[in-house]
Amino acid sequence: MKGYGKVYKEVMRDTRLSAGEKGLYAYLCAYAGGSESCYPSRSLISHEMGLNKDTVTKYMAKLRALGYIKLAKPRGGRGRFENNRYIIVHMSGSAASFSDSETGSRHTGAGRTVSDKTGSGQTVTKNNKKKNNSDKMIDFKINKHKTSSLCVEKIKDPSLKESFMRFIDMRQAKGKPLNDMTVSLVLDDLRSLAESESEQKRIVDRSVVNSWMNFYPIGKPRDEDETINADDIVLPFGVYGR
Repeated sequence: MKGYGKVYKEVMRDTRLSAGEKGLYAYLCAYAGGSESCYPSRSLISHEMGLNKDTVTKYMAKLRALGYIKLAKPRGGRGRFENNRYIIVHMSGSAASFSDSETGSRHTGAGRTVSDKTGSGQTVTKNNKKKNNSDKMIDFKINKHKTSSLCVEKIKDPSLKESFMRFIDMRQAKGKPLNDMTVSLVLDDLRSLAESESEQKRIVDRSVVNSWMNFYPIGKPRDEDETINADDIVLPFGVYGR
């Protein structure tokens, strides 16, 4: 039914999300209706939710970082880019539950372990939150060499890889370093802007030359409605480690 969409409880129960971020997720779900995606402009979202564009950008980046929303930048007629297409991911890598075949327990992203056994033996246990938070800090700690090996090494074209490394170095020098998560998001944005690696290299080189912190389509002014910026992500468990 148009105007109604599924809002998944796992997202609403995720304590890493603020009320505003959950509200934006619910808005996108309602906008998607019975489909898996929607494409309202950032200006429309800002107007209808009563938020400024920077806040929308920050909320959207958080939802993307946690895997609840994916961003696509489709091309329209004559190769022009259309509005961002937001894909609702019902089960993210952070929130999805998985089964342990040996113990028969089900683990959830909220830090809980629930036994699948029935009867009087059924138990609910909580993991050590302090250890869980410590693990997150280790996983997302900024490490330039680790970032290069995990993300940049997947770039097949040597010249594009070299340009991207220069972009990482430039951001590091400007005090805006990238970590594993933000490198992955920046690469997604780059691939949404251009399909060919040669065109992607042009975009990267232009950002390096101009000391831009993000990527922009060739010929597009920077002040237009743009894709989500990776450096707008602010996560509560210390992703940036600044």
